[in-house]
Amino acid sequence: MGFEVVVMEDPKKNSEEKLVNLKDLKWIYKSLIKGWYLLILTPLIIGLFGVFVTYKKTAIYTSQMQILLESNDVYDYQASINRSVGMQYTDISNQIRVLKSFDLIQKVVDKLDLNVTYYIAGRINTIEVFWGVPFKVELKSFDPKLNNKKIEIEIIDSTQFELKFELEDEMIIRKHKFNEPIFTPWYAIEVKSSQIIDFAKAQYEVEFHRDDYWVNKIKSGLEVVNQEYTTILNLKLTDEIPSRSQMILDTLADVYLSYTLENQLNVNDNTLHYINRQLGDVTYLLDSIASEIDTLRDVKDVLDLERETESVFKNLFTTKTEIIKIDKNIESLKNLEKYVENSTDENLLPPAMYILNNDLYLAKSLNNFYTDQLSKIQMRGQVTVDHMGYKDLENKIMLQRMDLLKYIQNTLDAFVIERQELYRNIQTYESEIKKIPLTAREFKSIERTLQVNEKLYIYLLEKRANTVIAKSGIIPRTKVIEKARVIGKLGGDYYQKGIYFGIIGLIIGILLAILRYWIFNTFENVIDLKDATKLPVFGSLPFEKNLEGLMVDSSSKSGLMESLRGIRTSMSYSSGKQGKIYLVTSIHPGEGKTFVSGSIANLYAQSGKKVLIVDFDLHKPRLHKLMTVENLKGNSNFLSSQEDLSNLVVNFGKNIDILTSGPVPPNPSELVLSERVDELLNFGLKNYDYIFLDTPPVGLISDAVILMSKVDVAIFVMNTKMANSKGLKYLEGIVNDVGVKNKGIVLNGVKVKKWRYYYGKYGYGYGYGYGYGDSYGDGKK
Repeated sequence: MGFEVVVMEDPKKNSEEKLVNLKDLKWIYKSLIKGWYLLILTPLIIGLFGVFVTYKKTAIYTSQMQILLESNDVYDYQASINRSVGMQYTDISNQIRVLKSFDLIQKVVDKLDLNVTYYIAGRINTIEVFWGVPFKVELKSFDPKLNNKKIEIEIIDSTQFELKFELEDEMIIRKHKFNEPIFTPWYAIEVKSSQIIDFAKAQYEVEFHRDDYWVNKIKSGLEVVNQEYTTILNLKLTDEIPSRSQMILDTLADVYLSYTLENQLNVNDNTLHYINRQLGDVTYLLDSIASEIDTLRDVKDVLDLERETESVFKNLFTTKTEIIKIDKNIESLKNLEKYVENSTDENLLPPAMYILNNDLYLAKSLNNFYTDQLSKIQMRGQVTVDHMGYKDLENKIMLQRMDLLKYIQNTLDAFVIERQELYRNIQTYESEIKKIPLTAREFKSIERTLQVNEKLYIYLLEKRANTVIAKSGIIPRTKVIEKARVIGKLGGDYYQKGIYFGIIGLIIGILLAILRYWIFNTFENVIDLKDATKLPVFGSLPFEKNLEGLMVDSSSKSGLMESLRGIRTSMSYSSGKQGKIYLVTSIHPGEGKTFVSGSIANLYAQSGKKVLIVDFDLHKPRLHKLMTVENLKGNSNFLSSQEDLSNLVVNFGKNIDILTSGPVPPNPSELVLSERVDELLNFGLKNYDYIFLDTPPVGLISDAVILMSKVDVAIFVMNTKMANSKGLKYLEGIVNDVGVKNKGIVLNGVKVKKWRYYYGKYGYGYGYGYGYGDSYGDGKK
């Protein structure tokens, strides 16, 4: 039952292994191991580069403050005056434009001493500073050519210094004394020293700026944003020096609060001026009436009026009162008409009492007219008079002015008509009064006029008192609810930037290691080689330094001999008893094929087998050099039918003979196609147990490919320096095209440490053991 469960689960396990095979990712691990120096050097170099760039780049700080546009900390009467003339903060966008207007920021620059910028010059970087400089430059004037140009200041001693700057390709150097006015053709300044001037060792630089430089810089770095559903404005300013950005924001808030307070005071002053003028007129009229009554009493000698005239005079009084109110309204409208016609930027605000209490349309129209005039003033500080938006606003104000004047004229006409109607009523009352004695009529008329003017006088006194009280209660309707503070920093964090760039460097190092492995990787051990190809792997040979000749000793237990025995065993199992002809080749020259063929052949000979080794490398023979025999005659002589084999085969040692290549012929590849090749192989099969053919590299010459169809086993020697995936694919293509039945790969030049590890792990107890090696190394030829 357990066996059946295993059988049922195996397909699923195999499927899962195909979907996620850790061996497929093994090359990534190996690429990182081989490129370990890239994983260390690349993050280190890029991280140091990031620190250097951060050090060179000036840090930018962001400061923020919050302003509440409309607060309730004012008297109700003052609020009503503001509402009467349109002083509302509902248009937040206008207030934002005011805060960012050129004129308002110009006032901030005027209040601050920003015309001189100070720097400390280092060997690598020049840093701008705001505090801590041992001197202060008071700038009076300077040549425009020096605007925004760095001027070097070298402190000679506590009493004098040297200025150096370049102007029109000319280096100008001037020495001056501290704390004395300096006048030159280029600048007028005074440099005041501090108490720490004796300890100043740094190199300093300064820049001179005009006001418009700082106005534009503040405007470009200022961001004003309204918090949604509130009248709170967030003001943010970016600057290289945090304390300076905080100071600029605080000063901007002070200037803006003063601006809003000034508008409220102007409204109050205009209203108070109008009330005082009306009080003067009423007072003069009351004095005249009182004098007239006294004169009439003296002349007529009358003390009282008859009661019967009371009703008529009461109606007459009421009508005249209405006429007086209409006259006041007409006068107010005429004054308002005059204001609308002649209003300028300097005379922007009307007095609150110009507006009729019961005329909502006029109040609203005047409010809009004032608001647009204010927007025009604000826009003029931001754009030119030719700006399309500015012209549109001027046209709008002109149309509003025309509409207001037309409406005022219509209202005046209506009041005139109403006053005419009242005068007709007065004529009616007066016709009735004619029946009353003349003296009584005179007294009643004067008394009614006196009462009307007394009430008007009391009304004006109350309004004046309220206006004076309101002025004492005027405070800025805007206030700072959060002072300027630093909320962010961009750049200058060496540790953070170093880690950030180091992480980028690590990623780049990983990519470089993978790319290097993918492009330049070679197989350095048998395990990787077996994973990369379906061709059999006979084994590997360790790298040996200063190896000359074959040096094959069958009794030796060295690593080299153990690996040769393992390869021989693998070859025997691969070919079986039928395998007698072995072909040894490689892809590139210098991979050790000649050493492998000679060593394996010698090993077979020492085991008691008769072996013939034939040098088929007729292009660049080396077998005779490796086996230290003469090469006067050889394989080329036989293939070209110049000599018999019996005269060419040379005994090399016990059980082993060698057929050298002979002289290099002019047509070596054609000789390989000769029928005498079969004669040579038949000769070897009859007289020897094994035949080894040392052939040219298949990557350069096709001789070995031609001979592969005539041999039992093809052995491909690959050196760790040149063994790569491209070479494997090339060999697999040759094997498939030729149809070689028995074939195998020998990996040469494996590093000894890893070769020992592999054979120590998988050996059979003979020294380093038999099997397939796993090491690194160079080839032997």
